[in-house]
Amino acid sequence: MKLPMPAQNFTRTRIGAVAVAAGVAGAMLIGSGPVHATTIAPADSASTDSLSITVHPDQLGNQLRPGFVGLSFGAATVAQDNYASTDLGGYLRTLGRTGVIRIGGNSGDTTFWTSTGEPAPSWATSGTITPDKLRHLATIVRGAGWKVVLAVNLKYPDPARAADEAKYARQIFGDSLLAIEIGNEPNFYYSSVAAYYTDFESYVAAIERAAPGVGITGPDAETNHSSWLGAFAALEAGHPDVTEISDHTYPTSACGTSTATVPELLGSGSVQYETANAQAALSAAAQLGVPAAMTETNSTVCAGTPGVSDAFASALWALDYSLLIAQQGIVNADFMGGTNAAGCDPYTPLCPTTGDLTARPIYYG
Repeated sequence: MKLPMPAQNFTRTRIGAVAVAAGVAGAMLIGSGPVHATTIAPADSASTDSLSITVHPDQLGNQLRPGFVGLSFGAATVAQDNYASTDLGGYLRTLGRTGVIRIGGNSGDTTFWTSTGEPAPSWATSGTITPDKLRHLATIVRGAGWKVVLAVNLKYPDPARAADEAKYARQIFGDSLLAIEIGNEPNFYYSSVAAYYTDFESYVAAIERAAPGVGITGPDAETNHSSWLGAFAALEAGHPDVTEISDHTYPTSACGTSTATVPELLGSGSVQYETANAQAALSAAAQLGVPAAMTETNSTVCAGTPGVSDAFASALWALDYSLLIAQQGIVNADFMGGTNAAGCDPYTPLCPTTGDLTARPIYYG
């Protein structure tokens, strides 16, 4: 599927765009006959802005690739087997015949891998991942026809252990293993890109020995550290180890005292932020001749904002955002989900706390 190029005179905010998209979708979904344009006279036409949209189907842009749709789960969900007995596979197939599950997130920094049953260290507060737990996930993924990006722990460096995990992942997932992600948001625990890159290269060498030819992603920096992309690409230039440049993007924040709003999420500021992040990832990827993906993304960083991230505004946002970054050239977007002691985080597409799974508004987007 090719995405039409945007008309240059489209200057309204996303709020207007998604309202029109929702109206068009509604017109297409209601009834079985032909769709007719309908004009509704506003109560106060003097206070109503007009909206002009021009479509040029003869001017095609980037491809909306198979597998663009994705979900991102914390590594703790694999350590705890949260999805093993749910209908996750059915939900994945509903989203499409291809897609990507990325396993990582902040809990990837505090999960432990072992293939020999050794006890976990004290820092592994999110649990232990074993070959059996990977097999449970692999059954779901293969049944749905999806692929996996699996993060290995970098915060507590151990290249040999990461290589062992990559070896088992290759054996268990087979062709369903898309890539190994080396660390999650390393900007939080490395003082510079150069320091991170030294350890990154040690991991690459160990993983290549254990699982030759497996895909590698990086640098997976946090949403406000897009400068890491260019610096990482500069270090990789001439001998790229990555098969994909991976980035994280959240247009709004609930960190600290911040609170996101629907107008903020659907407004032009978010569009500009999302576009800038996509362009930074694509620029870095172009230097290395590889694709770029948003392997972790959602509406609001720090687990979302109630009434925004779990409202139907998030469905409109997810649809518009996905098409926006696909139009830029991003090949995959993995929407982050999560659970906490009180239940599901607001931005979670699928909530696993009801015995099976419940789809949230953003899943429909």
